[in-house]
Amino acid sequence: MEYLRIILSVTLFVCGCYFSYDLFSHGFHWLLLLLVPLCFYAAYRIWPDKVDDSPWLEVVGDIIEWPIRAMIAMARMLVGVIRLIGD
Repeated sequence: MEYLRIILSVTLFVCGCYFSYDLFSHGFHWLLLLLVPLCFYAAYRIWPDKVDDSPWLEVVGDIIEWPIRAMIAMARMLVGVIRLIGD
């Protein structure tokens, strides 16, 4: 069951990467704008918490976590800017 979650998570991550490429290279589309963060978030949530002691799977897990961490950092910066403007 763990490997099924890993495969599904990697597939969703690759779909999110493709959709983000398609969003910027072939023209803007609202559906793609919604699918990109949705795919990355789903890949992050589906990834198992504890993986076998494989260093490769740990690296893949870190790569899958990166877009979520980037989105959280951007959201925090946006909130900080809004707070500065409000003061």
